[in-house]
Amino acid sequence: RRDTLDSGSLDVVDPFDEEQAAERGDALVQLKLGNRYYLGEGGVQSDPEKAAHYFQLASDGGLAHASFNLGVCHYEGRGVPRRDLDRALELFALAAEGGHPGAKEAHAEVMDMLVESGREC
Repeated sequence: RRDTLDSGSLDVVDPFDEEQAAERGDALVQLKLGNRYYLGEGGVQSDPEKAAHYFQLASDGGLAHASFNLGVCHYEGRGVPRRDLDRALELFALAAEGGHPGAKEAHAEVMDMLVESGREC
């Protein structure tokens, strides 16, 4: 019959499963999950490594807020192997290019820290 679907040919996914949506490339969901894992909100425990993972995915997807949040992870050394001011600087610049409202100030702050430490930028 033409009025029934062949459910065997459909990729059945729960539309409310944010982790699956994030893994399929939904950058807004990736950002949302990153925030939840970073803060330990929305029914999940704080997991900075997962947060940084989702921020990276969303940043790769072009979201300035995700680039900013990933920059914060690198600035604080939270959820990443170590504190990395050079990477934070790159990410804040990327976020500023994308229009994030606080990214220019964060970029300037990290730049000042690097200059004060005797590093050339």
